[in-house]
This record gives sequence, structure tokens and C-alpha cells, in this order.
Amino acid sequence: MLVSVLTPRYLNSEWCQKEVNAFCERAGTHDELFVDQKARVFKIFKYPVDCQAQLPAVMQELLGYEFFTFEDGVPMELDDIYGEKYGQYFLHKVNKLAFEISELLKTLEKKTALPSSSTVIETASLPMAVEKPSIYLADCSFDMKDAREMLETELHCLGYRVLPDRQLPREESAYEASVSDMLNQCAVSVHLIGNYYGAV
Repeated sequence: MLVSVLTPRYLNSEWCQKEVNAFCERAGTHDELFVDQKARVFKIFKYPVDCQAQLPAVMQELLGYEFFTFEDGVPMELDDIYGEKYGQYFLHKVNKLAFEISELLKTLEKKTALPSSSTVIETASLPMAVEKPSIYLADCSFDMKDAREMLETELHCLGYRVLPDRQLPREESAYEASVSDMLNQCAVSVHLIGNYYGAV
């Protein structure tokens, strides 16, 4: 797996771009870069970045983990030098990221430990795994971001697939088509209503 911490300097670094491109090329096809619909690349934003055009297309699609917040319209890094609450937000985000990395590592280990085709397994004696339904957790206004993130983390912990799991298109008709396709895959959709408008 690859964990990339994105900053404006990272995106302008020739060596960082070479690293992420090499990983994605080595991983091969889109299907090999995803394991059980989870990307093997973790994209972390230390600060807001204006453009990700330098990154491989598959990495641009990922939602990523934001290690910053906004106060009075100004981005604030999650660092306890700005106050205790920022340190707590930081630990919450690190805990979520560590959990998701751990879960993906377990999945990768299981896949590499699968028996060879010559091994005979008595399938009748194995319990059938019940696949949980997917849940659409809609984007929300900024005042509900923390609540959405906590809900998303809990659903992941309980074994649910949460959509959207990547960036949605910005163009209206493509956005509607993408959301419609994801909703068709889900048993339920959840919409958190805040006090402000989100992206319009």
C-alpha cells in the first residue's frame, strides 16, 4: 500500500510524482489497485490543494482524508499548537486512517493465503458469509462533516460498504448519472441536514 500526504509542495515535487506514478503502474490495472473495492492508495490532505492534475487518474478519483478544518473561512491544520480540540480532531483522524489501513492489510493477507487449486475444501462445513448491503452516505455541508465522518467510520467498522467511495463528477449530468448508479447499488441512503448550504 501507499500512503501519500498531499501538500502544495508534494504536488510540485518531481520525486513525489515519480513515486506515486511508479506505485500505480506497478499495481497494474484498476482492478489490482482496488481490493474488495478499497483502494491500496491512501490520499491524505495536510492542507487544501487547488489541483491534483499531476496525480494518476485513479488517485484523483479517491476521496482522501482531510487533516485540516476551516475556521472563519481560513484552513487550519489539525495540530494541538492551535488548541486542544485540534489535537483531538487529529487523533480521531489518525485512528480512522489506522483502522482502515489495518482492515485492508487483513484483507490482503487473506487473499495471499488462499488455498491453491489443488487443495480440496469441504465447503459444506464452512459457514456462509452474509454480505451486508451498501449504504449511500450523502455529502453534506461543512458543519456536519464531523458527524458524517463518525457515521462513516462506524458503518465501516460494522462491515458495510459506504458510497460514494470516490470523487463525484463536477458536471451536473455526469454527477446525476454517477449518484443514480450508486443509489441503485444501495439498500438505504442517509442525508445529514446541516444549517448551511453545501456545494451548489
